[in-house]
Amino acid sequence: MNAAHYHFTLGDLRLTVVSNGQAELPPHPLYAANATPQEVETTLERHRLPTDAYLLQCNALIVRSSERTVLIDTGAGRTLGEDFGLLSKHLRDAGVEPGSIDTGWWLIIE
Repeated sequence: MNAAHYHFTLGDLRLTVVSNGQAELPPHPLYAANATPQEVETTLERHRLPTDAYLLQCNALIVRSSERTVLIDTGAGRTLGEDFGLLSKHLRDAGVEPGSIDTGWWLIIE
């Protein structure tokens, strides 16, 4: 598993990538849903990648400035499985209280 969080800076911004979880899932239909299973397998083989499982890592980004704390998130929660839904815990582990976030941008996965 990757680190639950890591920090870096960009100019005056402090950014933190926070894990919501990860899991190995079948590559199709998650990866290239508009392709056939055979096309996905052929492409993965060509690039010497595993064809039986795809490691999906779901992360959120915290952007902190002197004025705001912004959460950019997929909004997946546990919709991708029981190995996900760890965002609140990992936010706290990274030193970010969920209540301190004043702006959020979400992309909802259905």
